[in-house]
Amino acid sequence: MWDFANFFTQLFGNGLTTKKAKSTCIYLAYACNVFFVTFFTTQSSFQLKKLQDRVAKAKEQVNKCRENYQVALQDINNYNPKYMEEMTNVFEQCQRMEAQRLQQFKDTLFSVQKCLNISEDVVYVFNDKYPLIIRLIND
Repeated sequence: MWDFANFFTQLFGNGLTTKKAKSTCIYLAYACNVFFVTFFTTQSSFQLKKLQDRVAKAKEQVNKCRENYQVALQDINNYNPKYMEEMTNVFEQCQRMEAQRLQQFKDTLFSVQKCLNISEDVVYVFNDKYPLIIRLIND
């Protein structure tokens, strides 16, 4: 028996992503197998005509499937630049937020360092930074 499922996979590649495209190709492979099996086992002209009609319909289905696949690929390719632009904006926003977070972290650590610096007047620093220390502990 002929392996038309493999033939259609090679024809369209591994890019058959929609269920409709895959089912159409499976249907075509089945129709082609039926055609060859029937053709070699029977010689009736009526059955031959019937099978030729099936093959013609299968070819139409292949063309429709290929057109749908090409349209889907075109839609994906058209959306690519917009996706890249949006992801660039998201990346830049994340970078800004990270820079802000790091700056806040540095400011907090420098404030704590000033509180712990014993070379300055301890009473002055403690009274000045007491609310900050309490806020940091509670957060």
